Amino acid sequence: LIGAEGTIFGWKAQVALASLGYAIFGVGVEIAGITVSKVIVKWFKGKELALAMGLEMATARIGTMLAMAVTVPFAKYFQSVSAPIMLCIGTISYMVYIVMDRKLEASMSAEEEEKEEPFRMSDVFLIIKNKGFWLIALLCVLFYSAVFPFIKYATDLMVNKYHVEQELAGFIPSLLPLG
Repeated sequence: LIGAEGTIFGWKAQVALASLGYAIFGVGVEIAGITVSKVIVKWFKGKELALAMGLEMATARIGTMLAMAVTVPFAKYFQSVSAPIMLCIGTISYMVYIVMDRKLEASMSAEEEEKEEPFRMSDVFLIIKNKGFWLIALLCVLFYSAVFPFIKYATDLMVNKYHVEQELAGFIPSLLPLG
C-alpha cells in the first residue's frame, strides 16, 4: 500500500492524496447541488420555490466567482491566520440549519400533507418526446463540457500563457460565472 519512497499504490503520496481529496470534495459538488435543491423544495412552495432556486443558483455562481477572484489575495493577506475560518462559519451555519429544519419538520407533521401523485411511465415518455427537454439537455452538456473545464484551468492559463500576475489571474476568468 505505502511504499518506502513515499508512494501510495505506486503514485507519489501527494498526488494520491490530492486525487482522493478531489474525488471526495471536487466531484461531489454536484451531489451537494442536488441536496440543496431537495432542501429548497422542502422549504418553499409555489412562486417562492422558483425565487429560492434562482437565488440559490445566483449565490452559487457568486461563490464560484469569489473563489476564483479573491483566493490568492485573501490567502496572502491572511497567511498568518492558521484557523480554517470559513469551515468554522460553514459548520455553525449547518448547525443552525439543523435546528431550523427540525422545527420545520415538527410543524409540517402537525399539518396535513398533500398526497403525492403516483409515478407513471407515461410521464417519462412525455418528457422524452418534448423538444424543449432535448434542447435544455444539449445546453447543459455543452455548458458542463466546455465552461467547467475552462474555469478549472483558466487561472493557470492566464499565468503561464498570458503572464498575468497570480493575484489578478483568477479575477479574469471569474467574470464568466458572474456573467
